[in-house]
Order: sequence, then C-alpha cells, then structure tokens
Amino acid sequence: MIMIIGIHRVLQGCYTKKDQLTVSLRVRVYDRDLELFEVEDPYNQSTHDVGDIMRVDLINRKCQYRKFTTRRYPYSHVLAVCMAEKLNHYDYVDPVFSIPHIAKVYAAHWYPIGNESLIPQGNGQTIISNANLVHSQGRPKSLRIQNEMD
Repeated sequence: MIMIIGIHRVLQGCYTKKDQLTVSLRVRVYDRDLELFEVEDPYNQSTHDVGDIMRVDLINRKCQYRKFTTRRYPYSHVLAVCMAEKLNHYDYVDPVFSIPHIAKVYAAHWYPIGNESLIPQGNGQTIISNANLVHSQGRPKSLRIQNEMD
C-alpha cells in the first residue's frame, strides 16, 4: 500500500527553518505489526537530485537517515508515517523533552554565590601551563616534504 501525503512540520519549536519546509513523501507499509515502513522522498533539496528511500522502524525508534535516533524526536520521514497510519507523533518524542522531565532538571536546590571576595582561596597546587604546547600566532608551518611536482 502506498500513500502520498504532504507534510508540514507540527513541532515548530524543535526544527530548523530548513526542516520546516513542506515535502511530499511516499509511505509504503511493510509490516504494520512490527511497525516497519519505507518512506520515499521524490526530491532531495540539499543535492537537487532524486530523493532517497529510507526504512523507518517505529518500535525501535530507528530510521536509516539516523535523525530519529540522534535527535530523539520525529522529523519528516517519521511524521509521514504517523500521518499515513494516523498515529500520534507526540508518542515518538523522547521523554527527555517532556515537561515533567525538564521540571526534574530544575528541581534541584540552587544556592546563590554571594559576595565573591568572601570565598576562601584554595590551598591546592598552582597549575602552570607548558609553553611548548602553546600555539604561536599565524599560519602553522607546513611539515610536508615537497617533491618535483611542487
């Protein structure tokens, strides 16, 4: 079964301006039970050439393009599958982006520093930088050995 749909990004805050473009994708269903799909992009905007075909695995949250795995929220291929299968795309957003999880990050106690002159000086060792490791200004000198072609 092939569905051709137009997609507009619905998670506007999570995407760059380039990602917010509307694209036309073809979704092929391989296995509904295992949630395996193939998504074909007829036109690649970055190379201005014929688009690619990507496999999307919703159960394992994987896609061949790897954006789904690395960014941890749905993008065009996953959104196309969700729209074609009438799935809620928010179910595929990683829990790290949820409000309760973000609230836990800021739930820890924060203490003000106060007057910095009242902070005692450390008794530890003084770190001295190695002058041999400091890069000099300007273009680095080439270490390449020139031959007759140069």
